[in-house]
Amino acid sequence: MSVRVLIVGYGYVGQLLGQLLKADGHTVYGVKRTHQHTLIDQLIQKDIMDLEDQDLPEIDFVVYCPSSDARDTESYQKVYDHGANHVLSILEQRSHLPRFIYVSSTRVFEQSHGEWVDETADCAGKDPLARLILAGEQRVLQSPLNHMVVRFSGLYGPNRHYLLDALHNENAKLCHSLKFSNRIHVLDAARVLYHMMRIKYNERIYIASDCEPTPINTIVAWLSATTGIALPDMKHDDSPEPDDGRSNKKLNNARLLHTGFRFEFANYRQGFKHILQEKGIVPPPDSQS
Repeated sequence: MSVRVLIVGYGYVGQLLGQLLKADGHTVYGVKRTHQHTLIDQLIQKDIMDLEDQDLPEIDFVVYCPSSDARDTESYQKVYDHGANHVLSILEQRSHLPRFIYVSSTRVFEQSHGEWVDETADCAGKDPLARLILAGEQRVLQSPLNHMVVRFSGLYGPNRHYLLDALHNENAKLCHSLKFSNRIHVLDAARVLYHMMRIKYNERIYIASDCEPTPINTIVAWLSATTGIALPDMKHDDSPEPDDGRSNKKLNNARLLHTGFRFEFANYRQGFKHILQEKGIVPPPDSQS
């Protein structure tokens, strides 16, 4: 059955989600501040805070996944807190209430000593940006709409692969200490959001991260061995990935897996191998013995 989906924040993840939905015959609307050529049914070119009721069509699902312009409190508050509140306030006045899926971040978890973390773990200690993300979550969780919160770990994929770029540019660093890293390929991120529209039993909050939390040095070493680029000599106290130094934890994705979701790229090796094949750095699958 065809459904109507509004993607608020038609960007890195949203565009892939739109492609998946259109391939299955669904009606897709996107909200984006800037114009771009797109194959979805309608692109609503507006800032989130400028949206009005007449701008938004009748819909069955909303995926709220805008990205912040900058890593500061003003930008995060606008996108994650005020923006979500504004869109919800419009939709909550309607007779037909859609399911609302809020894209959050595992940044909200405050653990940083390599421990396992699931959806019940404590959140938002001293990190002001994490507190703003949580403020948006709380607004969603209090809404009368059928709502879900999906906390993504570090996104990577085409045109977004910091570790590979750092290694290639000789800017990579190894960590002195053991630091676990968590990630999800952008295609799987889009697939998770599509999957969330179809599940019936809703546990409200889900971690979306692949199946192998991995020490950051292990990933850098694997990329080095696979590409032939020399390992960096420099070591550092922090993680070589932005924002990852304080997030030394192992994310448990069991709740997501229990819904029946299965990953296309279940670990960093599968995901990075696909990227390297697309770049022509390693041979495609059909040319390997």
